[in-house]
Parts: sequence; C-alpha cells; structure tokens
Amino acid sequence: MSRYVNVVIHPMPGPVRKYYAEVAATPEEQAQGLSGRDSLPGTGGMLFPFDPPRMQSFWMRNTRVALDIVWISPQMIVVAIERMDPQDDSPHVTTVPVAYALELLGGQAVRDGITPGSVVSIEPPVSEF
Repeated sequence: MSRYVNVVIHPMPGPVRKYYAEVAATPEEQAQGLSGRDSLPGTGGMLFPFDPPRMQSFWMRNTRVALDIVWISPQMIVVAIERMDPQDDSPHVTTVPVAYALELLGGQAVRDGITPGSVVSIEPPVSEF
C-alpha cells in the first residue's frame, strides 16, 4: 500500500509550493521509483527518504517521463536540482549527503521557482482514506 505526504517547499522569493508525493520507503520501492509510469501530475511526485543521510546516485532506466530531482539536506534545505531525461542510464550523483530526494515532473522545479537554499517541510496529507 502506497503512503503519501505533502512536501512543502518555500522558494526564495516566491509563493509556497506543495506537492503530493508518494513515499518510496523500502529498498524495493526505491529501486522501482517512477520507472514504468507514463505520466506524473504537475503537483505530484515521489519522495525518497534516506536514513541515515548519505551520498546518492539515481538513473532513469525504464523511466518514460522527464523528471527533476530535488536533493534535500538533513537540515531540510534544497542543496541541488537536476534534470533527468527519460531512458537515460547516466548517473545523477549528489555532491553532499542527502536526507531526501524528491522527483518532480521535468521542468517543474524551474517553473515553480525552486532553487538551492529553498526550505522544505514534510507534512502528512490532510486526510488519508
């Protein structure tokens, strides 16, 4: 059963942005990620938690849509954003240990004004049925 959270990002400057993100908590869910999916809603995403925080590497094998990956520090600050192209096996590697990675639809981070330094919080959805 999938679990969802609201990921709230405070761009500087700009309005607060909220994404409804599926949580990839287990090693199996993290290995699968968004591969095999044909779409992702503009306010949707997938959140990958890492406990303990560590260096990470992602690729796009079998992923059919372009994605942005937002790397989030243990202090809940965006440390980097990368664009990832569909079906690309090139690694996208962090330069510092991260506590989370948030995958969004390709171009969403730029459209929403998210930049390194933006503050992040994670909240439960308003209701879960």
